[in-house]
Amino acid sequence: MSNQGIPVGILGRYREKKPVKTLSIFRRVVISVSFLFLASPSFPVTTTNLNSTTPLALAQSLAGAGITVSNVTFTGANVAGGTFAGGIADGLGIASGVILSSGNIANAAGPNTDDGISTDNGTAGDANLDVIVGAGHTTFDAAVLQFDFMPTSSTVTFRYVFASDEYNEFVGSFNDVFAFYVDGVNIALIPGTSTPVAINTVNLTTNSSFYKNNDPSDLGIPTPFGTQFDGFTTVLTATVTLTPNVNHHIKLAIADTDDSILDSAVFLEAASFVAATPTPTVTVGGPTATPTVTVPVPPTSTPTRTPTQPVVTAVVPTLSFPMLGLLCLALMGAALFLMRR
Repeated sequence: MSNQGIPVGILGRYREKKPVKTLSIFRRVVISVSFLFLASPSFPVTTTNLNSTTPLALAQSLAGAGITVSNVTFTGANVAGGTFAGGIADGLGIASGVILSSGNIANAAGPNTDDGISTDNGTAGDANLDVIVGAGHTTFDAAVLQFDFMPTSSTVTFRYVFASDEYNEFVGSFNDVFAFYVDGVNIALIPGTSTPVAINTVNLTTNSSFYKNNDPSDLGIPTPFGTQFDGFTTVLTATVTLTPNVNHHIKLAIADTDDSILDSAVFLEAASFVAATPTPTVTVGGPTATPTVTVPVPPTSTPTRTPTQPVVTAVVPTLSFPMLGLLCLALMGAALFLMRR
C-alpha cells in the first residue's frame, strides 16, 4: 500500500504540540521520568531468526502431546521466521513459541514508537494466500512453515495471536494476510464462525472482543503493550477434526498484500499443537448378568446391659417479682431489728 497513508512520526508530532514556556519543577520531573521509561533498553519480547535455528526446530517446538512431525520445510527470508520469548510481559498472552512475519521478526520487539514499522525482504508471495486476497491483488514477502504430522486422536488444536502494524489506519482496505491450512483447509477462524481472522474481520469495531489496541496514533506514547505492533488479537485457538494415526499436512503462511511494507506477524504458542486425549470407553462382551451380592450377617449375640448411674437434678425454685419484693422487705426488717439491738 502507498506510503502516503502512513502517519508522520509520532514523537515528532508530539514535540510540535508542546507549548513553549518555562516548565515547573514538577513538570520537569514528570518529563524526565517519562523519558527514562521510554528510553529503557530492556523490553520483554526477544526473537531468534532462522539464521540461528532451523525449520525442524520450529516445528518440533510447536508439537505437543499426541503429535509427531516430519518433512518440515520453510519458504521465505530467514529473518521472517524463528522463535520468540517474553510474550506474556508484552501482553500477548503467549509466553513463547514460533513467530512468522511478512517482514522481520525482530520488529516485534518494542517499545511501539513507530506507527509504520516495515521490512521489505524482496521475496515472493504465496499462491494459496493470493486466492484469499482475491483477483486484482497479489502477495509479497511470504513466510511459510509447513510439515506433515500424525495425531494420536481426532481433535487437533493449537493457540496463536495475529498482530499487525496495519492496525488501525488500514482497516477496511486491502491488508496483509495469513492462514493455517490443514489438508488444504484454512482453520484460522474467528471462534464460533467460519470467518477467517484478518485485519478487516477483527479490529476496534468488528469482533472487538478478540482485539487489543496498541496504536500510538490513538493512544499516544507509551502504548499499553510492549510490542511494536499497533494491534493484535487475543489468544485464539485453531481446531480441526481429523482421522487419527495417519499423516496430515499443515501449512502456516503469512504475507504482505500488494506491497512490501507495514509488517504483520503471527505468534504460535510452543507445545500447543496437540491431539486431545480421547476418553476411554470400556465395552464388556458376552451376555449381561446381574451380579449377586451376598452380605454376611453377623452372629446373633445377647446384648449386655450396662447399669445406668442415677442422675441427681437440683431443683431451684423460680422466684417471681412479688416474692423477690417480700424477700427484700424481710431482709430489711431483719437488718433494722439487729440495729436496734
